[in-house]
Amino acid sequence: MKRRHLFAEQPFSIYLPKYGDVPNIEAVGRLCEQLVRSMGETAFFAEWRRHLVFQQLLQELCADRAAEPPSHAAAVAAEAAAFLRKNYHRTIRYRDLGEALRFHPNHIARCMRMVYDCTPMEYLQKVRLEQARLLLVSSDLTVEQVAERCGFSQLAYFSRIFKRREGMSPTEFRRRFTKDGMLR
Repeated sequence: MKRRHLFAEQPFSIYLPKYGDVPNIEAVGRLCEQLVRSMGETAFFAEWRRHLVFQQLLQELCADRAAEPPSHAAAVAAEAAAFLRKNYHRTIRYRDLGEALRFHPNHIARCMRMVYDCTPMEYLQKVRLEQARLLLVSSDLTVEQVAERCGFSQLAYFSRIFKRREGMSPTEFRRRFTKDGMLR
């Protein structure tokens, strides 16, 4: 049995529809009121309490979805997302994704668009940029090494995409969010 680090984060996703009925409106209302009231609190544990209440709110909003078996599209999209998160550092083509999941790439793309509102390649780019942000603030790797480890084959393309998404270059991002290797 593999041993996992106690504090290692495992990525996951939740699905909240844009429209629909709220399953337990009283509980959701009560949790929203708690969140609003807690915004003025400055006690030591106030931020943690806010996070806890927010998690409870998300659980309430997802409660009826958890009872339902996932739709075919949701299952395919979740499997594709897991594959992309696991292999973000590799070059991935639609054909590779189709072979790994044993579905036609167009079907996978439709499922991801329905569930995550993005194509598999847009999702992959988000994952890569998320990993790049983490490496930029938590390592001494050069920007070029970060780009390479995150699956970007060209530094110029990585820098352009990063700047478009973050509003600053990778170097500016690192400078802004680190100081001598320590988070501000």
